[in-house]
Amino acid sequence: MSEFINNSTNKIKSLLAFSMGMINGEDGKILMEKHKQAIEKITPHDMIAMEDKQMEMGVTTPEIKKNIGKVLNVFGKYLLQYKWDKPEKGTFLYYLMQENRALENYLNTTTQLIKKINKEKPNTPEYIEAYNKLKSNILKLNEF
Repeated sequence: MSEFINNSTNKIKSLLAFSMGMINGEDGKILMEKHKQAIEKITPHDMIAMEDKQMEMGVTTPEIKKNIGKVLNVFGKYLLQYKWDKPEKGTFLYYLMQENRALENYLNTTTQLIKKINKEKPNTPEYIEAYNKLKSNILKLNEF
């Protein structure tokens, strides 16, 4: 068990070093090669643990957000390979995930409506229709 804990701790340290290197502007290719073993074995839990360590270290959210796209591009391929058992129907997590998908749909619709409003000239029928749909969609979001 302690070997597993040590390996997990070392993996998180390596992932943290990679992420901090990216934040500090180091060469991404060199960092990827140096931390390749940890990156290839990353799990969602490791990602959360790494971000938690960054927060404990005082790394600010804007600092993390500045480079998270690059970090996720590297980690994403391996995170997608992570196998997990989806929650069974009827469990709390199952319904929570369904609610999240519904919320994503509302947010995606809201984004599309905002883009449409920004393209249209005010007071045109298309603008008014998109505006009314957006207003209705936001009212539905309040129900969440």
